Amino acid sequence: MNFNDNIPIYLQIQDYLLKQIFTEKLKPGERIPSIRQLALDLTVNINTIQHALKGLTDQEILITKRGDGKYVTTDQTLLDKLREQTIKSEINEFSTKMQSYGVSNPELVNLIERYVGGKNDAD
Repeated sequence: MNFNDNIPIYLQIQDYLLKQIFTEKLKPGERIPSIRQLALDLTVNINTIQHALKGLTDQEILITKRGDGKYVTTDQTLLDKLREQTIKSEINEFSTKMQSYGVSNPELVNLIERYVGGKNDAD
């Protein structure tokens, strides 16, 4: 995994795991890899993994089963709400950035519709 120097690594790991959950590469009720395995896979310190997992556990996205590891919550309502909040946040950030380039909201909507519809102009 390539990390962005401007964002704490543990937050990037949380984001990575959330993407795994949102895309169902990690399904509700599924056991996540161990802390040691995640540290090896992502080539980071075990303490960084623990910090990332603590944040997801505090949000009840991950559930700890004593002696058995951490599991993705089965609370689909929580996961749906979190996914929606994440999408809204990303859209807001993108929209703000486009406004800084002088792109109006109607123009942005038009450009997205063209792009998603496959009618984007060649560069």
